Amino acid sequence: LILSDSAFNISPTIEEKKQIINNLSKFAMSLGYEKFKIALLSSVEKPIKKIQSSLDAVKLKQIFSRKQSEFLFVDGPFVFENEISMQNVIKKNIKSSVAGDADALLVSHIDVGNALYKSFTYFGEARVASLILGAKFPIVLTSRSDTKQNKLDSLLLALKVLN
Repeated sequence: LILSDSAFNISPTIEEKKQIINNLSKFAMSLGYEKFKIALLSSVEKPIKKIQSSLDAVKLKQIFSRKQSEFLFVDGPFVFENEISMQNVIKKNIKSSVAGDADALLVSHIDVGNALYKSFTYFGEARVASLILGAKFPIVLTSRSDTKQNKLDSLLLALKVLN
């Protein structure tokens, strides 16, 4: 599972989110994905005027649905459990090729991304690898509190992307 922006982009604009999606797509291709599904995280499932992440998700979904890619699928807004749990998607009768089967989660801003990242590592004891994409070369950026294994995994993933 790929998580966007837990440490670098503070509050990305629509244009920056488009670039993040493009960077994630290139990254996924370099890792050998045949199809890549990006779920757009929000706190709601429908657009609501006062919740910017839901409005951004609708715009991004429209932008990427026009491109008609056989590789990249972008959908949202989704609440977290609908991005990762097919059981919830079935219960809620959500129609989406991304919901419940996301390869990547695009978060709205650094607060959300960082909280999810720390939840994965502390509560879920997840092994993680952390990179900044979009530069000429991947940039390894780990948390000072990451384990030695997570730091090593970050270096190994960066090397894999370079090959």
